[in-house]
Amino acid sequence: MSLRKRELSLVPVPLRIGLLLLGLWMVCGIMGGSSRAAIRLVIDGEPAHLNPLLDPDLWGHRIVHDLICEPLLRRVEGASGPTYEGVLAERFRLDRDARGLDLWLRKGVHFHDGRSLSAYDVQLSLQMVLASEHSAPQTRGLLRDVARVVMNGKEGIHIDLRRGSTQILDALSELSIVPSAHFPDGRLVQKPWNRKPVCTGPYRLVEWKRGSHLVLQKYVGYWGPPPKTDELRLIIASDSARGLQLLRNGQAEALLRVPLRYLPDLVQPAVDRGRWQKLEPLASQLVSVVWNGRHPLLGQAAVRRALAALLDRQKLLRDARMGLGSLDVLLQPAPKLLPIEAGLLLDAAQVLRAAPGSARLWQGRLLLLKLLVPQGSQELMDLATRIAESLAQAGIKVEPEVVELSALLARLRRGAFDVALLGWGWTGSDRLFDPEPLLHYAYPDSHPLWQSLAGKLADWQQSGDPQALSEVWQREEPLTLLYRPRQLLLLQPGVVTTPKAGFIDLRQIHLTGP
Repeated sequence: MSLRKRELSLVPVPLRIGLLLLGLWMVCGIMGGSSRAAIRLVIDGEPAHLNPLLDPDLWGHRIVHDLICEPLLRRVEGASGPTYEGVLAERFRLDRDARGLDLWLRKGVHFHDGRSLSAYDVQLSLQMVLASEHSAPQTRGLLRDVARVVMNGKEGIHIDLRRGSTQILDALSELSIVPSAHFPDGRLVQKPWNRKPVCTGPYRLVEWKRGSHLVLQKYVGYWGPPPKTDELRLIIASDSARGLQLLRNGQAEALLRVPLRYLPDLVQPAVDRGRWQKLEPLASQLVSVVWNGRHPLLGQAAVRRALAALLDRQKLLRDARMGLGSLDVLLQPAPKLLPIEAGLLLDAAQVLRAAPGSARLWQGRLLLLKLLVPQGSQELMDLATRIAESLAQAGIKVEPEVVELSALLARLRRGAFDVALLGWGWTGSDRLFDPEPLLHYAYPDSHPLWQSLAGKLADWQQSGDPQALSEVWQREEPLTLLYRPRQLLLLQPGVVTTPKAGFIDLRQIHLTGP
């Protein structure tokens, strides 16, 4: 008799029967009863990397920040305003003048390799973001007021700020903490870790087959409540038709981004028949036109205002996204110019038509603006075409240029562009949107517009009130904010999840029912 049989024989008969029923229930769950051990999710692109501190892309950010890594704090929206709760930080204290912040780390937190979380991990994560030009601009921008990060023992951190601001709490809700042992040189780039991250989150990456899939498994040593599904299999299907086919054939439980062109004829009829569930969360993202303020023509505020006025945001949203989104975007100023007024501003800037209806000339030559568009986003490529068509009616020739995202961001940093089209996202609430990273691409610190914006930005970041920026935004049009899109997701019947930051909470996703 085995040891297991001996042990079982000592259990009273009624309890033994109960254990047997429990075992059968667990087996049924694994085999497809009330729950499943794995869920297959289709994504429409492949991450460039999985380092949450680097320039993010959509799926890299979703996978790492939501599932594999974790921040110190979490922002929670309430009826009376936001509050903050500890994640990796068990508790925190902001000085009365908001010039200093103390944090105490949660005990018993381990990285996926077994190492304990320490104050040095936090210090180095902060320092690497602040020091690297390759770090995520949104996070780096939110940390702009950090003057010094000091360890207070193994589990304490003190942060000195250059000015009083509660923005540091938002910053720490955006910053994932990485293990210092994997970054001995303090550099973010060219790390094997970026392909197989080791963090503290509820899931760990166990497989990444390029062009095929990623597999995340529940981390058994996780300090917090365990996720509801043992394994998430992320299937890469850049061809959207293939993603829909996988869902239709029962080879996937969810399609996490659906092209809108399938909505009227394919998706909606299937939803109406109860074949699929449809979710349309409002994205934590602003689709924005970035003007190069260092350009000799686009550096003129009147020209930027004129070009922005020629873009019919309502029509762009309707044509590019079937109206699936919101024009109520942050920082959106009061009324735009009329097209005829925009034409007069262009004339005043010597952007002239040789004849009525002809293309406009500038400095005696045809005006041609290159519009950079990130590769892999069909929506933005379609939108770029429609922007070019809109401006062509006013005699402005625009030529879209599709560029891989990291190369596009590098060109923005160098100022080697005319115009760029970006979907700029964030993971928290509306107030967390920060225009500064995008503005830094368009206007260096020495630019006069940047100097005039700096104080207004500080007011905006402190108050969260768009009116703090509206006057200067209306006058200068430093960026043109087009709309907030709604996402389109499809789930099989029986898949349960909750919305989260314009997406869904993949920690909570699970299957119920037969």
